[in-house]
Amino acid sequence: MATEYKWETWFITHQDLMCHRLSPRVEVRTNIKTGLIRLFKDDIEIDRIDGSDMLMSDYEQYIAKIAIEADKIINH
Repeated sequence: MATEYKWETWFITHQDLMCHRLSPRVEVRTNIKTGLIRLFKDDIEIDRIDGSDMLMSDYEQYIAKIAIEADKIINH
């Protein structure tokens, strides 16, 4: 049986952000104009990548990977 991962997505349009909460403590914020993807733990940025040339399918895989690794991120 496959494991199912869920996350909450919302937009902050005046900042051009698409946000994903993957756990109560892990969040991804992506600037939809520049493609800058920022990873946060406890509201502190812990990583950033340039996703400006990323395909949507690759972006979805990135978000799913973060969802899978959320517990590791929290405990790191």
